Amino acid sequence: MLSLGGGDIVVAAETGGVWHIDGVYEARPLSDDWHFPDVVCLAHGPLPGRNILAGCHGGLYETDPSAHDPLRAWQPIPLPPGVEWVYRIVVLREPERVVLATDSGIWWSRRAAGGGLNPRYAWRQSFGLSANTFTALALSESRGPSGTFNSSVIAGVRDGGAGSAGLFVGTWQGRDLSFGPATVTGLRIGELARLHNFSVATCADRPRRAYAVAAGPDWTIGRLLRSDDGGAHWVPCSNHFESVALETSTRKISQGTSPQVDGKRRLVCTRTTPMSWPSAGRRHCFR
Repeated sequence: MLSLGGGDIVVAAETGGVWHIDGVYEARPLSDDWHFPDVVCLAHGPLPGRNILAGCHGGLYETDPSAHDPLRAWQPIPLPPGVEWVYRIVVLREPERVVLATDSGIWWSRRAAGGGLNPRYAWRQSFGLSANTFTALALSESRGPSGTFNSSVIAGVRDGGAGSAGLFVGTWQGRDLSFGPATVTGLRIGELARLHNFSVATCADRPRRAYAVAAGPDWTIGRLLRSDDGGAHWVPCSNHFESVALETSTRKISQGTSPQVDGKRRLVCTRTTPMSWPSAGRRHCFR
């Protein structure tokens, strides 16, 4: 779901395309003519106006903000080679860059300011990662060698297993987006390799503060992790979710500042298909 302001939202359905819902709860379908309407994620695009990207099973679409009705003016974008699923999209506005978490690694492309749509995408695969499936992606900030803060990207894997690092952090180095494994401490021996289906988010007003959630072997929430340095180092949160089921569908952590309960911050989790999460409540609050 994306907010458009004024009470308007755009909603994606896992098997029902994209919908626009206005401030008086009138809904209209936006993707009746799509070949790939199974939508996994949405993101605001890099162009001004109503520029939206939709990642799907089999396709990637973008609105044309210069059209009379941009929400009706979707155009398909060619996927990177070997990609079938787009699980997450993050966007940098300056300089204009679009990053995809897919079933074949992490891909990114520059965008020329003021340019058109499809001709402006030239996908490049990131360095330092295998072509595994990545279900987690978030923008963050990392400290550079001169003490300045630079834009970076946190990525998380879908499948765990022996030797899995789970979480990675990437920075732009010249013309390349290069990733390295994050450092996760405070877990039991072998626990990190058993975590899978990671999801990550950073705080909108504090991009160096990040949270990650991952499923355990039994599909309950395995661990909730926190980073204060843009995803380079992670530690478990003090309050652990117990017996909250995760199904095979992708969940994500809502981006932004968490609401407060009794003066404490509370994590808010959502998923890409309609369902009700168990309330975090007091037992799951954390500082």
